[in-house]
Parts: sequence; C-alpha cells; structure tokens
Amino acid sequence: MHLSHQLVIDDRSKTLSFASEFNTICLILSSNDALLLIVNETDRGYLYNVKCRRLIGIHRFEHDVCTIKFSLDSNVLAVISGDMITKIFSVSLLDKLHRFILVSHVCEIVGAFFEQDSLNIMTICKNGKVNYWTADMDLASMELIPYIPSENDN
Repeated sequence: MHLSHQLVIDDRSKTLSFASEFNTICLILSSNDALLLIVNETDRGYLYNVKCRRLIGIHRFEHDVCTIKFSLDSNVLAVISGDMITKIFSVSLLDKLHRFILVSHVCEIVGAFFEQDSLNIMTICKNGKVNYWTADMDLASMELIPYIPSENDN
C-alpha cells in the first residue's frame, strides 16, 4: 500500500510518500522540523529526514507503541508503550546516551514531556499521577558523535 502524509511546515506544504502494508498508529515531527517519526501497527518506526524527504532508518520497537515524543532539541526520543514502560532513545549519536528504560508506572501512560535543556522527563499516567524522572547526566556535557560511514555503506 502506498501512503502519503501531507506536512505543513512554516506555512509550506510538503508531501512525504512511503510504502507500508500496515496502518500508521502515531507520528511526530521533531521540534526543529527536520525529523519525522512514523510508527505503524506492527510497532515498526520509520525515521525520515523531512528536508531531504529521505528515509533515515527503520527501528522495530519491542512493545506496543502508544505515544512518541521528541525532546526540545530533537536529539532524544521518548517512546511510551502500552505495558506502562517508557523507553528513552538517542536519535543523534550522543557519547553518553544510547537507550534507557523508565519503569514502575502504576497504570497506562498518556504523555511525556522533556524539561528544556535537560534529560529530565515527566510522564503522566491515566490516573493523573505525574512521575518526574531526573537524569544524572547533563545534556550540555554530551557531544555528538560524528557518523563515519564504513567502506560497506552505499
């Protein structure tokens, strides 16, 4: 099946076309309008560079994805699953952050919000409970790791 998503960024319309056999369950545009993450009903996530209209990568999430949220700087992604787990991923290659998991929620998570210029995150449960998670790493101290393609990359 061929799908298209119409995006409106800075009062301009852009069409991003892609092929998928499954329905889209959630999508999010990064705060800098550069990245679009689309997750389908098989929990496969497609990360696109919006400006180039290119697929950057595909990631198979291991749990039912309910909500996704980019950090304000678009370098970190929170993925909330139906089993009350929030996984935090590094979108860019950061020297100290790859992936970590937030557990011990008592019911379904309905939202996640990153604190500005920080890795601290608030998760909100369906029963109204707010969990505030503090990171022992400072976002400003992390450096981007440049991607060096191997000889086998096209």
